[in-house]
Amino acid sequence: MKLAIVGADGWLGLHVARLARAGGLDVFPVTGGHQSHEALEGIFSFGETRYASYDSFKAMKVALDGATHVVASLEPRGRGQGLPRIPPRAASILVDAAREASVGKLLYVSVMGAFRWSTHALNRHAYWMERALTRRPGPWAVLRLSCYHQELVDAHVRPPDGRVPRPIPRNGRYSPISGEDAARLILAALPRIPVGRLQAVGGPAVYGSAQLSRLTSGLVSRGLGLPTAYRALPRGDVSVSPQETLAACGVLPEDTIESLLESLSAWKARPETAPRVPTVYPAEPPGPSTLDSGEPVPVLQECSPALRRVVHQQLGDDLARRGLDVARLDFSGARPGSRRVRVHGGFITDMDGVRALDARGDLVHQGSVEWLRDELGEVFHVFFGDQIPAALWRELDMGVRRRLVKDPRWSRDPRVRSWSRRQE
Repeated sequence: MKLAIVGADGWLGLHVARLARAGGLDVFPVTGGHQSHEALEGIFSFGETRYASYDSFKAMKVALDGATHVVASLEPRGRGQGLPRIPPRAASILVDAAREASVGKLLYVSVMGAFRWSTHALNRHAYWMERALTRRPGPWAVLRLSCYHQELVDAHVRPPDGRVPRPIPRNGRYSPISGEDAARLILAALPRIPVGRLQAVGGPAVYGSAQLSRLTSGLVSRGLGLPTAYRALPRGDVSVSPQETLAACGVLPEDTIESLLESLSAWKARPETAPRVPTVYPAEPPGPSTLDSGEPVPVLQECSPALRRVVHQQLGDDLARRGLDVARLDFSGARPGSRRVRVHGGFITDMDGVRALDARGDLVHQGSVEWLRDELGEVFHVFFGDQIPAALWRELDMGVRRRLVKDPRWSRDPRVRSWSRRQE
């Protein structure tokens, strides 16, 4: 077996890479750029790592050359929120590249609860990635994991950002699994799961929300300020029975939540000697967008750093979809509108006169900017123009679309009206 690990620089990909290399497999990591190799130091030499843009079919086909099997960890919960979210089209590019590179099997790692209507933003993104993969012909199989130990710790027990932990969602059911056990199951399932099969696996036991709350109650940190930015576990039943996991993989996970919490208790008693618990998320927040000049401008004066970064990134993505090469966004001459929203810890309005410049400082686009906000679905988007772009509309789930039909601002949007008529 010659194993390629796509997304090896992510949190879960690193666990798979370590275990595969320790097991003596002929393995090479595939990442999205040279800057990703730092995470792989100590496991692979620089020359062993292969680099390919996840948006490029040609580059991905070359990166998979010689591989007989592929493990892909690209969905956002497995990668970790600190890394960029990979667009769903990357999943279809991946399976096309695997087919053309004569890969025997591509095992794509997804998550339980990846539904279009999920209230969990990361699970909705995982749905669109999985959908893009499974609609393509090719040697794919999908392994869906329940949830990770680190998600429980980071969001509900000891948030690394020091903020207030989130309550565990009520009436949920989970089968938490450690990163090490997840890697064991992935490598064990790789030769066993048939092509075209979607298989769910989880940890060594199933827990309800009330049971997890009791187990963690004495260890939850007080935190300071706002609720943590680390996302809570998804709502609902995302559990998998140990019997199903054993039947699928031939092995059972070993690391229990109780053993993890015991180590946290010991760490609390002796913080100077206990190791830091690994987390899904980075300790430091990401910096400003590369499209941001950093200059103070009136229309962005109420933006938090996070909101300012989101606005620049989303507008840059909107222009990239139009085929425009943008180096900087200029808000210095922009005029605020009347619609105002609070999101990401700051405020923003619609606006007019936003300019996009290329690397030489030449104007490539100028126009108005609108925002779309759906609190129930945790959706916020900004874009150029006064109509919802087609690419954005395709990402909105059924619940958000239904609420837009009743939204005074968007009920007359052409895409909203057309969709509403089809539902009647």
